[in-house]
Amino acid sequence: MTGCEWIITPGLRDTVADLIRLYNHLKDKQGTKYPLMILGDRGVGKSLLIHIYKTLYEKDNPGKKIVRLNAAALTETLVDSELFGHIKGAFTGAIKEKIGLVEEANLLILEEIGELPGFVQAKLLTFLEDGKYRMVGDNKERDAKKDLQIIVTTNKKKKDMRQDFYDRFRKFTVPLYTKDV
Repeated sequence: MTGCEWIITPGLRDTVADLIRLYNHLKDKQGTKYPLMILGDRGVGKSLLIHIYKTLYEKDNPGKKIVRLNAAALTETLVDSELFGHIKGAFTGAIKEKIGLVEEANLLILEEIGELPGFVQAKLLTFLEDGKYRMVGDNKERDAKKDLQIIVTTNKKKKDMRQDFYDRFRKFTVPLYTKDV
């Protein structure tokens, strides 16, 4: 996407500039995984920042697969299969193998990550730490793509998530802008 312009309120200008600097810093660290968590209250502009990050990524990585998913929209029984895939016969209705988003994407954007159940946060934490995962119903360990980048958003506080999961991410906080313009 080229020639994209964003409408950025005065209260977000510095935050957007900080995000662009962070993007450029992470881009220079190719081959190293830096999962990023964008934190902020409802309505502060997390989705705009994700859109900006995604646009920058598309420009620098043409042809790379970007997947954006709202984790809150998935049921507890479906989220594990969506993220990590499943093998044929893993559960009722699994009539064929399904590749998970961690294998499909080069940039995986998970919005509202704080809504994930604790067991999925634990599995995603292990994946972030060692780059290995198992499809639902499989006993074979698989390796993550070397260039997979994960970005998540949440309005949850640290106390509302698994502490080790929360701590695994580099944080980018979107401040609540309350000054009248």
